[in-house]
Amino acid sequence: MKSLTDEQRRTLGLSPDASIEVEGSHSPRDSGVALGFSSAGSEGASLADLRPLLASTTPIADFAVTARRVGESGASVQRSDLAPGVFVVSPGELSVDVAGEAIHDRDLWVIDTRKGDVLLRLAGPSGEAVLSFEGSMFTWGRVHPMVSEELQSLAAWSPPARPSLASPGAGALLGGLDAPTWITAQLDPSLRLDAYAVVAAVGTLGRLWSPRGTSTPIAAAMARVRASDDPLARAIRWARALSAETCVAVGELARLEVDALAEALETMGSQDEDRVAARDWLERRDDLASVFTLLNAAGQGGALRSWLEGLDQHARTHATTWGALSPVASPRLAAAAWQEPAAWWAAYSAAS
Repeated sequence: MKSLTDEQRRTLGLSPDASIEVEGSHSPRDSGVALGFSSAGSEGASLADLRPLLASTTPIADFAVTARRVGESGASVQRSDLAPGVFVVSPGELSVDVAGEAIHDRDLWVIDTRKGDVLLRLAGPSGEAVLSFEGSMFTWGRVHPMVSEELQSLAAWSPPARPSLASPGAGALLGGLDAPTWITAQLDPSLRLDAYAVVAAVGTLGRLWSPRGTSTPIAAAMARVRASDDPLARAIRWARALSAETCVAVGELARLEVDALAEALETMGSQDEDRVAARDWLERRDDLASVFTLLNAAGQGGALRSWLEGLDQHARTHATTWGALSPVASPRLAAAAWQEPAAWWAAYSAAS
C-alpha cells in the first residue's frame, strides 16, 4: 500500500497523524489466460458497461477477518474473474469514504482501477480499515488514529478479570461412566478456570465421550442416550441452567478467542517445530466447537456461529500449511474426527 497524500487523507477523513498497518493483500493468480489490462474503452465506463465483467466474481476470503474486526461480519470484497482490476465492495452497515473514482450502486461499490487507483475507508463500531485498489492488486490495512492525551492517561489501565464459573466436575456429567483422562482433566474444580474454559471442558466431554475405549458396553451407553441421561444430555441441561449474563460473557470470550486464532494463523509455520503449535491451534478450534454446542443449546449461539464461519473460511486458505504439519498426534482430535466428520480441524489428526 502506497503512502497516502495529505489530500487523500482529507478526502478519506483521516487525521494527518493516523497510521495504517497492512493487514492483508491479494492479487489474482496467473491462470495462464491473457486477460489483458488495457485501459482502452474503460474511460468513462458506467455500471452498465461493467455489469458483464461482474457476471463471475471470487470473494477475497482473507478480508473476512478485517470485516469482523471493524464490526461488520457481512462486509466483503470480490474480484472479477473476467477482468483484472475490477472489484465489488459490499460494506454492509459500514460507513464509506472514497478517494478516486468508484461507482456507488445501492449497497455496493464497484471499483475499476483501469481508470485509476482507488482508496476506500470503511468505518464501523469497532474499528476502521483503508482499502487500496492499485491495478490488479488489492491491499487493506488497520487504521491507528493519533493517540490523544486522554487516551495516553489510560495506558496503565488493565481489563477486568475474566469471569469465573464453577465446574460441575466430570462425575456429575458422566453419572458413573468412565472416561479417558484427556476428556476429564480440565473439569477438575481445583483448576479454577475462567468461564470460557469451563464451558469448553463441559462441552468437550458432552460432545466427544463415547463408550469406545472405556469399560461401558455399547448397549448400556445407548440406553443412557434413550433416557436422555448420557453425558451430552447432562452437559446441555447444565448449560441451559446458566444465567443469560454468563452466556453473554462466555460468548464475548469466544469472540476474543476467534480473533486470537485468526491472528495466530498469520504466523503459523509449516516446519516440524511448528507441529505443537498447530496441534494447540486445532484443539483450541475444537474448544470453540464445544462452546458453540452448549451456547447454541442455550439459545445463545447465533453470533458465535457467524464468527466461526468466518474463521473456518480463513483457516481453509491455509490448507497447504495444515497438510505439511499433519498428521497431528492428539487423542482429542482423533475422537472428534470419527464422531464429527464435518469437523475439518480434526481431519489432520493421526487417527483420522
